[in-house]
Amino acid sequence: MLPTWNFINLSGPICTNALDTFGVKLGLSLHYEATTRIVPKGGAVLLNHYSNIDALTGDIPDGLLPAFGNGVTLTQGKKEVSKQFRYSSRWAEDVGTVSMHFAVFRESFGIMMIVAHDPADLPEGSQVEAFYV
Repeated sequence: MLPTWNFINLSGPICTNALDTFGVKLGLSLHYEATTRIVPKGGAVLLNHYSNIDALTGDIPDGLLPAFGNGVTLTQGKKEVSKQFRYSSRWAEDVGTVSMHFAVFRESFGIMMIVAHDPADLPEGSQVEAFYV
């Protein structure tokens, strides 16, 4: 049985569109931070968002979160925001044209982003649509 406290609903069209727009921009930014390469025109971002209900019901794919580790947060001097925002990145160091990122916001929702300079490098069989640069 699930707890009775409120869960975040990410399935509405307004919320989904806002998260998609934000997720693409965040993915492109994190790709640049990780690889120091700008995704060229024609590149693509594949993303999926997960809510806290997905975590409780087991709808986040097994092994996804452990693959990213604890992640990092934003800091300024002694201030940090790890309770509000954390992210982690993995990338193909040999080519630098494909990267994968996971960002978590206040344990309420997370966004997984796969960024590729060439859409052909995105995983096949994805259940979500890619966004093109």
